[in-house]
Amino acid sequence: MLRIRKMMKRQKGFTLVELIVVIAILGVLAMLVVPKFVNTLSNAQEKTHEANIRALKSAGTIYLADNVGETGTVTWTGKATDDYADYVDEWPTNPVNEEEGYKVTINFDDGTVSVSVE
Repeated sequence: MLRIRKMMKRQKGFTLVELIVVIAILGVLAMLVVPKFVNTLSNAQEKTHEANIRALKSAGTIYLADNVGETGTVTWTGKATDDYADYVDEWPTNPVNEEEGYKVTINFDDGTVSVSVE
């Protein structure tokens, strides 16, 4: 028993095998975490995209209700010349594909509001 205690006191640090085992465990954990993070980011972008579409459709519906009696269609594309400022504080960007923007079409003749990505 005394000899084991003396050996334990002389041992300083970890063996190479112990270090390799720890690195392997960390590698496995990293392989499990990275895909979850990528999926979470993609899911968040998709949910944001869906929320943007719902918000723009709601803004278009309110615009339609505020302008009863008009005819034809109105299209918003996020340009400063569009008449959306009273209904949308800031035009959203598409988180799924930033090169594509949103287009809101308000049809007074049939009372519909549609949102598309272009």
